[in-house]
Amino acid sequence: MMKKGLLTGAVTAVAITTLMVGSVTAFAANNDANQEGTDQQEFEYYDMEDYDYDWDYDYDWDYDYCDYEDWEMDYGSLSQDEIDRLNAIYDRMWEISDAVYGEDEELSWEEYEARFAQYEEEYNALDSEALDLEIKAGWYGDLNKEEVNRLFAIYDRMDEIIDEVYGTDEDLSDEEFEARFAQFEDEYYNLYDESIDLEMRAGFYEDWDF
Repeated sequence: MMKKGLLTGAVTAVAITTLMVGSVTAFAANNDANQEGTDQQEFEYYDMEDYDYDWDYDYDWDYDYCDYEDWEMDYGSLSQDEIDRLNAIYDRMWEISDAVYGEDEELSWEEYEARFAQYEEEYNALDSEALDLEIKAGWYGDLNKEEVNRLFAIYDRMDEIIDEVYGTDEDLSDEEFEARFAQFEDEYYNLYDESIDLEMRAGFYEDWDF
């Protein structure tokens, strides 16, 4: 996750909100596929053409009101010292984010890289420490650290594929999209299936009403 956490403002608060599974692999699940005598839930890919989504809406996050210390969090087996340390890590990571972005919300990747470089080692160490505590708190189910990092790597690669497909063309026709996506299709859906398996084990869908 590392830099991506800073870029998205997600820190490892991706875990805090149980990863808001919409960004996790934003596909709907189908409970009807469950067969009696099995606990394996099957997912079917969601047809985005059937989803009335307001793409022009400005989903602006007000970080001033993102006070995780006021949230009702289940910290599992963490001691109070560990809870305090985890929240202190988040505070420092937000400080780094503020220092990198400053008043400039639209940094180019090159500008971001240059500003982030001085904090990168500290940020990545904090990110890794936070993940250890989050796993101990039970926020990723029975996944170990390697598996959690694999899940984040899958999200990164899926994002990269979509970026490669679209490039700078935001208004692709269905035919153009399908033609560009074809070369990545097998890889993309293999990654998607792998992510679902990891997300299920992490418990990301436990509270979903399928």
